[in-house]
Amino acid sequence: MPTTSIEDLRSLIGSAAFIPTILSYIRNTSSGNLPLDPAIFQAILLCIVAGDKHLILHTPEEDVGLVTKLALWVSVAAIVIIGGTPV
Repeated sequence: MPTTSIEDLRSLIGSAAFIPTILSYIRNTSSGNLPLDPAIFQAILLCIVAGDKHLILHTPEEDVGLVTKLALWVSVAAIVIIGGTPV
């Protein structure tokens, strides 16, 4: 399986291949079995790209901790891949 670098991902920004490639990259580089939901990922990425926007995620009470961790992990990963620095 060919490996994808951060530079490869950056070169795909704006193309139809970006979302599937970055989801695959995140799944392949995460430790353990990350339950990555494409809808959550796309919503977070859209908020990051749009700037100072808010996102409300609804989930069952028992999944709040998991969704919180997933949202944080995806946010940091997306910011790093896009070229920013997480704060």
